[in-house]
This record gives sequence, C-alpha cells and structure tokens, in this order.
Amino acid sequence: MSKHSSKYENIKAQLKLDEELLRSNLVKTSQRFEKKWYSRLLGISLVTAIIGLGYLLFRPQKKAAKKVKNKEKLSYKSRSLGGILYAFILNQMPLILEKIYKEIKGTKKTKG
Repeated sequence: MSKHSSKYENIKAQLKLDEELLRSNLVKTSQRFEKKWYSRLLGISLVTAIIGLGYLLFRPQKKAAKKVKNKEKLSYKSRSLGGILYAFILNQMPLILEKIYKEIKGTKKTKG
C-alpha cells in the first residue's frame, strides 16, 4: 500500500506544481494585456488632447454668423474640421472607451 500512496503523493505534488505554473503564466499574460490596453488608452487620450489643442490654436477666425435654420443637417456639420472632430468624439469615443473597459474588466475577473 505504501507504493500506491507514494505514487498518489507524487501525482498530487505534480498537479499542484502544474496548477501554480499555469496560474503564474495566466497572471503574466493578463498583466501584459493590461499594459497594452492602458498604453492604447493613454495614446488615444493624448491624441485627442493634441487634436483638440491644435484645433483651438489653429482654428480659423470666426466670420459673421449666418442664420442656420437646421443645425442637424449633415451639410452644416461637415463644413468644418471642428464639426467633424466634435461628431467623432461625441459618437465614437464612448464606444471605444466602453469596449476597453469591458476587456479590462474581463481580464480582472480571470485574474483572481
């Protein structure tokens, strides 16, 4: 019986070692993934800030305001770079940030 119990102990120790190895690999991979997404998020934020500052510094001077009846028309929004940037930031950035948040939240669930 001691022969079987020693085999059992060896197998149990090997499984525990394999589990610890898998867990450490999972932690390393999730940390790498988080760093990648945090750097992407930082890059998106910096690019957005630079575009915003560039637009503020180099925008054309305002001319006399014309009466626009319907500002929701596509022709009104697409006339200026500011309108395009404004539409992009309002429409796309929340979706991008939500996707990044979900992926980061998903990796934190698998971590622990």
